[in-house]
Amino acid sequence: MNNVLPSITVLSAMLSSFAFAMEPVDNETSLNMAIKQANRDSSVASIVLKKDAVISLTSPIIYTGKQALSIEGNGAVLNGEKSGTYDEFYDKEEKSNNRSNK
Repeated sequence: MNNVLPSITVLSAMLSSFAFAMEPVDNETSLNMAIKQANRDSSVASIVLKKDAVISLTSPIIYTGKQALSIEGNGAVLNGEKSGTYDEFYDKEEKSNNRSNK
């Protein structure tokens, strides 16, 4: 009985990451959440965009995971014209971290 609870916990975590990765992404928030999940969890191998979704980005999306990651577009459009640049994003993050550390 003592081994059952840890096994259920591990199985639940595996299934939740799989289910999360399988939910169609339809906006910037859900795309960021899916990328962050893939960055943390190497079992996430695919992100599926909702069919014909139009996703406007206001900041860069940065994938840092170690596993191969596929994004199934399904005719979706990612509009990044207001997302800024990689350098702007990291300059802003660095300034924010420096203020927090003082």
